[in-house]
Amino acid sequence: MDASTDDDATLSDFVRAQDLLERDGQLAEYVEVRRWLEDTAREFQPVETRKGYLFYTRRSIRTQDTADSNAMSDTTQLVTDIDPDASSRQRRDIAIEDHEYTTSLLRTLFEYVRRGRMSDAMALCVESDEPWRAASMKGGLFWRDPQLEDAESTDRVGGNINRNLWKHACAALAHDTGNDSYERALYAALSGRVDEVLTVCVTWNDFVWAHVNAVIEMRMDHGLRGACVYEQAPATSFAHVQSRRTCATDMAQVFDIVESLDGCVQNEARDPLRRLQRALATNTFAEYVEEFAQALSPETDVRMVRVVAHASLCVRQSGAELPEPAVSAVLEAYVDRLACDHDELVAAYVAQMPTERQTHVYAQFVQMLNVSRDHRMQLLQRAERHGLDTHAVCRAATLAGVQPDDLLDSSDPSDSSDP
Repeated sequence: MDASTDDDATLSDFVRAQDLLERDGQLAEYVEVRRWLEDTAREFQPVETRKGYLFYTRRSIRTQDTADSNAMSDTTQLVTDIDPDASSRQRRDIAIEDHEYTTSLLRTLFEYVRRGRMSDAMALCVESDEPWRAASMKGGLFWRDPQLEDAESTDRVGGNINRNLWKHACAALAHDTGNDSYERALYAALSGRVDEVLTVCVTWNDFVWAHVNAVIEMRMDHGLRGACVYEQAPATSFAHVQSRRTCATDMAQVFDIVESLDGCVQNEARDPLRRLQRALATNTFAEYVEEFAQALSPETDVRMVRVVAHASLCVRQSGAELPEPAVSAVLEAYVDRLACDHDELVAAYVAQMPTERQTHVYAQFVQMLNVSRDHRMQLLQRAERHGLDTHAVCRAATLAGVQPDDLLDSSDPSDSSDP
């Protein structure tokens, strides 16, 4: 047993999970991808809060003794107890109005979890007088103990010391075909399964989230497996609820699986923006931008040119290495589009190109403009503010056929100011 394992044995699950995310940069990236998928999920209409658990069923039970024979025939198939397990235990139904509300509630709970809004899901359960649902979802919180953490991090014991057992119980609920489809999807998502989640997925975003969520849970389980300060409860009785699908092990496999689906999801996966998002999520943006630059043409969608140009600048600013000729080609294509309607922005993007390209590109830009002398002066002043060599630009433009007095008229642009 190495030193890190010995140290882990004296830490709470919460601290061990935090340490794992710090050590495993790839897992931390996956968590960020999941958060992005949650933030960009389509809008939905949550169910309204309703006080009084099984209100209509409860009312029907109270009136059974005084109802006439016709009413009796309508209520004899209803449950006679009011508790969460009554329907499955008695194999009877609840009132249709309660059934409809429960169905909408379960869908809302899943949609909240799908969007990373666990606190909203649990609050809805409590406000709808179904606190046990909140408790069943809260079991995913990592166990914390102030005696095993820094004094300032927490002052009370919290979380679930048997989180692994809880996940198996969630998997069992998801596996039960007698449960509502959204209830199964809810607990499948909480336990890191994909089988039942996929049955309620609609968009490319949904499918990718389902698989990324499963990958994260699998890697967290693997990373936290090992020595700890307590003996975990056995979960051997849940072997029959193992997922039927082979879970992806990395982000590339996630996208390969989603792209292999039929219908509208596959078509959406082929969308240029989705291809860009895949490249960013799988750390293959360098290859993507090179392919994009090679395919550039006057017919290339200007929106994609803009997105790829800005993505290139952001990725490069983060410290990642990108093929400079490809990035320059994309920036030049974007500058060509800016020159028509937003020429005041051109200097800022030209300044992001290699020095040897800046003079040529900006001189070409100045040469093609059909604007007043004052406006041309303003553009040169902006170029100077962004670090471009305006004298070199003027010389290059002059050699290309522009008259010197059209550019500077023997004036130094640094001596002028914006109007």
